[in-house]
Amino acid sequence: MTTMDLIVKPEDMGNSLNKLEECLSKIKERFDSQDQDQEYYHIAIVGEYNRKVCDEVEKLYTKVGWYKVKCSTSSENGERPGLTGLHLYKSDNDILPPRWREEIQAMMDKYPETAWWGDKSPKGFWSTTSPNHVVVFEKGIKGPAEHFIFKEDGMVHGNYTGYKDKHTLQPFKDLIVKAAHHNLNWK
Repeated sequence: MTTMDLIVKPEDMGNSLNKLEECLSKIKERFDSQDQDQEYYHIAIVGEYNRKVCDEVEKLYTKVGWYKVKCSTSSENGERPGLTGLHLYKSDNDILPPRWREEIQAMMDKYPETAWWGDKSPKGFWSTTSPNHVVVFEKGIKGPAEHFIFKEDGMVHGNYTGYKDKHTLQPFKDLIVKAAHHNLNWK
């Protein structure tokens, strides 16, 4: 093998159109396997596509009528590389009951370094773009300790802990307090 064999030539580079089609195909496959009656979708696919492909995906999904579209990779958000995520919103509907939003906001005000609304996360977690999501952060963990999703039917789903409840926020609030104490004592 010579030195010239180690140099990448322009013809060795992939075709971005093929990558876009590959990405769109994977997204469609994942989307088809989900419930089709949601206001918000988060689709994660294996394969980390470049910014150009993500920008084109955002344009195409916006063009067909999605209210808000965000495509990003796990590397862009400081996470383990290898995934591309697509967030799709049908509308800007706020699905949280006002009382819940007030209680959650009070917890965030009390523990500002521990919990945020998904679309306000200062840590840049890639899976948290919805205002109907809450991120709970614990020091020493790369990424969120928990990512809660509030659904239209009143259910609260915890992505990582498996928390799932309806019509009560107490276990959710307890987790924020526990994480805040952990953060306070983290060395």
